[in-house]
Amino acid sequence: MGNADTKLNFRKAVIQLTTKTQVVESNDDSFWDQFWSDSVNNIQDVFALVPSAEIRALREEAPSNLATLCYKAVEKLVQAADSSCRSAKEQIQVLNSVRLLTRLIPYIFEDPDWRGFFWSKIPDPEGEQSDSGEKSIPLAHSMLNALCDLLFCPEFTVAPNKNTSRDEVDDFTDSRFFGGDQSSSLENNRWITYFTSSDNRHALPLFTSLLNIVCGYDPAGIIPYNHLLFNDTREETVEAALQVLIITLDQESGSIEDEPTNLTDNLFLNYLSRIHREEDFSFILKGVTRLLMNPLIQTYLPNSQRRVQFHQELLIFFWKFCEHNKKFLFYVLKSSDVLDILVPILHHLNDSRADQSKVGLMHIGVFILLLLSGERNFGVRLNKPYTATIPMDIPIFTGTHGDLLIIVFHKIITTGHQRLQPLFDCLLTILCNVSPYIKSLSMVAACKN
Repeated sequence: MGNADTKLNFRKAVIQLTTKTQVVESNDDSFWDQFWSDSVNNIQDVFALVPSAEIRALREEAPSNLATLCYKAVEKLVQAADSSCRSAKEQIQVLNSVRLLTRLIPYIFEDPDWRGFFWSKIPDPEGEQSDSGEKSIPLAHSMLNALCDLLFCPEFTVAPNKNTSRDEVDDFTDSRFFGGDQSSSLENNRWITYFTSSDNRHALPLFTSLLNIVCGYDPAGIIPYNHLLFNDTREETVEAALQVLIITLDQESGSIEDEPTNLTDNLFLNYLSRIHREEDFSFILKGVTRLLMNPLIQTYLPNSQRRVQFHQELLIFFWKFCEHNKKFLFYVLKSSDVLDILVPILHHLNDSRADQSKVGLMHIGVFILLLLSGERNFGVRLNKPYTATIPMDIPIFTGTHGDLLIIVFHKIITTGHQRLQPLFDCLLTILCNVSPYIKSLSMVAACKN
């Protein structure tokens, strides 16, 4: 009953805000504190109690109140970051502020007139915008700085055991900013530019943490059917971390003339290109191959292992890593694990060839194979016998990985949809690149030539 009452109080505060015609003063703390008190305890409550129609109405009819709500929520994040968010009360306020901003920001980005809102100056207590001093920094900078600080708070987002607080801050950082401000395809995404610049003092620990989260994840577990017995929320964190990595490594987010500068200023790209130790390469490659092979693993107990669904993000990340770190590419090519990259790529290419919604997956898979095929070691590795039992819609054959490559390419060319025709030249180029190194072909593959 008490929980229902607190939710009712939160709902009343939302109704008050959306129905007020006059401006609510920013110094009315008793009113604003209702939004980040312990009234709600999960993101689902916030989404249910703050309907989308009311957010849009607030944006159109009372923009000052919406702006103040965002300012006050960011202010809570900044205050908590300054105090390291040690108390339980502060932690609840931070989580509810994050949940509320998660709900509001997509609707703010809907309106082109609001897209520059977070890059406006922070108002002073009298409600005026200051042009000098510490308060002149944009609201976006304050928010990103606070979020990055909060990701490394002991006993809040950094703890010995699994911590869902970090997941919520991670998800918020991922989905609400970097993919939301799409004002122009040729204009710099200012969120990414600042997040990956030297102004973000947590750039290096963030990069290494995201990399460790992705490459250190093993969804298999020890107990069969563990995903049915336990709720593994870590997969969501891994997917969010992977998406953040991909977005921050996107060199094309800037305009063409500014591209060299962006590459230099993007610390995430800088750190990625400077990884050179073989033990680091081994950790990353094994992590990527483990996750790529996960949906294809066959066990004696059907459906006993958890299946991850972010293979497209993994392929994009692998592509970017090879593109920006040639030492990693050479390490992959000299390792036998390169075939553990090849097989899932061919599986997804074969499985997606008739699905027009997966044309992007087809492109990234073909481009990775085109990149790998330019090196001799890849062609030599294709002579290894193919003994896997992965279910694929291809003729049964006994041969090598080179045979598998030819058979899958033949299926794509003959049974793929029309939007794949621009890739046919790439497929033929790959075959030309590897043909000098393939020693033998099975009868099935030879008949496809």
